[in-house]
Amino acid sequence: MDRLEGPQLEKIHKAIISGYDEASLARMVAFELSENLGTISYGKSFSETVFNLLMWAEQYDRTDELVRAAVEHNPHNSELRKIQQDIKDWREEADKTEDRKVITDVDKKTEAHANRRFKPIFAIPTPYWWKLGLAFLIASLLALGIYSLKKSSPAQLTRNSGYNYQPSLSLSEDQIVFISTRDGNPEIYLMGTDGKNQRRITHTPNIKEDSPSFTPDGMWIIYSGNDGAQEDIYIIRSDGSNTLNLTQTPHSNEGRPSVFHDRFIVEKLLFDSDQSGNWEIYMGDFIQQELKNVTQITSRTDFYSRLPSFIETQNRILFRSEPIVDGREKSEIYTIDITGENPQSLSQGQHDWSPSAMQKADWITFVSDRNGNPEIYAMHLSTGRETRRLTFNETEDDMPTLSADGKWLFYTSTSRSGQLDIFRSIVQPGLK
Repeated sequence: MDRLEGPQLEKIHKAIISGYDEASLARMVAFELSENLGTISYGKSFSETVFNLLMWAEQYDRTDELVRAAVEHNPHNSELRKIQQDIKDWREEADKTEDRKVITDVDKKTEAHANRRFKPIFAIPTPYWWKLGLAFLIASLLALGIYSLKKSSPAQLTRNSGYNYQPSLSLSEDQIVFISTRDGNPEIYLMGTDGKNQRRITHTPNIKEDSPSFTPDGMWIIYSGNDGAQEDIYIIRSDGSNTLNLTQTPHSNEGRPSVFHDRFIVEKLLFDSDQSGNWEIYMGDFIQQELKNVTQITSRTDFYSRLPSFIETQNRILFRSEPIVDGREKSEIYTIDITGENPQSLSQGQHDWSPSAMQKADWITFVSDRNGNPEIYAMHLSTGRETRRLTFNETEDDMPTLSADGKWLFYTSTSRSGQLDIFRSIVQPGLK
C-alpha cells in the first residue's frame, strides 16, 4: 500500500487529536488494534504520542486500519469520519493514476509490437491481461518474500559471517566506517552508504578496535584499540596506512574518541578516560595528528561519563552517564558546556544510551527502552526537547547515526541470521 504524504498525515494527526485524549486513545488501540499504546508509541505530550503512533502505523502499513478503528470507536466525531472518507478518496485517486500509467505503458509496448515487420504467432495481449499477469507475478513474488511493497523497509547493508556494528558517517556522507568481526577479530572497515565496496582498513590481530569515526577532513579515522593490557586512542589514514597511537598513557585507558572543529576552527579531540580513577570526559587540541593541552571536562563520583560527541549548534558536549553503583540501573544522557560547567540531563529519569549528535542541527539520536524494547529515538534540543521514535523493530536497535539532512538513519540491529548487522532506514518525515 502506498505511503501517505506529509500533509495527509498531518490531517490524520489533527483528526485523532480532535476525537481522543490519551486515556481514550489507549483504550481504542487496545480494543481495536490489540496493541499497547505505551509500547508502540511514546511522547512527552499527547500530540507527540499521536505522531509516534502514526509513524508506527505507516511503518507497518496499518494507517488505514488505525483510522477505521478510530472512527468505529468514536463514530460521532465528524473530523474522524471526514478523514476516513478522505483516505478512501486518496487511495482511489492513487489507484486510478497507477492504472493510467500501467495502461499507457502497455499501450506503448503493444503499439511497438504492432509496428514490427513480423508479428508473433499468438495475438498480442490486451492491457487487461497484461495487468492481470503483472498482478499475478507480484503476488507470487510477495509470497516468496522477494518483493516488498513497503517503501521504507530498512535496508541491510552488511551480510557476512561476523558481527558488524558502530557505523559512523564521513562529513561528505559518501563513506561509512564500522567495526566487523568477519575475519575473527574486531577490525575497522569502510563501505559506501549503499553497503557497496566494503573493504578492511586495519590488520591488527593483537588489538581489538572500537568506536571508529572520521576526522572532519575525511583523511583520517580515529578509534580506540585495546591490546589486552590497556586501551589507547589511535588514528589511521582512511586508505589503511600510517597508524599512530595518540595516548600511550601508562596505567589508564582512553577510548570513544571524536574530532570536531570548535568556533575558532581549531580541531578538538573528545574522549573518555579512567586516568582519574573514574571514567570522565576529556578534551584536547588535535594538532598535526598529535594530542595536546588535554583538560578534564566532567568530574563526578557517582557516575561514569562516557561516549562524548560535540553538538555544534549548542556548543556543548553530549555524553552518556552511567551509574557506578550496580543498584542504580538507569544510565542517562547529559550535555555540558565545553568549559565543564552547567551539566544537564536530557533523559528525565528514562534509561537512555548511545547518544549521537546530528551535524549542524539541534537534533540528537539515542537508544532507549522506555517502551520495553531498545529502540532509536531523536530529540530536538531547541523546541522543548521534542522526542520522536525512529525505529519500530522487534529486535534491539543500537548505535545510531543520522545524515546531515535528517533523512537517513544508519544503525546496528540483529538480522535474520541472529547476528549484528548495519541497517539503513529513511526517516519519514525527515528531521529538520
